[in-house]
Amino acid sequence: MLLLSIPFVFGSVRTGLGNRLVFAAMLGISVYLLDQIIANTGLLLHLNPVVVALSPGLLLIGLASFWLRRVI
Repeated sequence: MLLLSIPFVFGSVRTGLGNRLVFAAMLGISVYLLDQIIANTGLLLHLNPVVVALSPGLLLIGLASFWLRRVI
């Protein structure tokens, strides 16, 4: 989550703080819900717990690195 917050700090100043704050809050809620959905689906389908636990984190790292390359 920390890597996802960096583009909001270094982003454009012209867009305004309110827009970035709302977008960041919605992104945080979405990440939490996605993590819960993946964990419960993994339990339901009897998937490997290691893969299920690491997949949201790896997905966020990939998203954050892509976003950081775009912004910086």
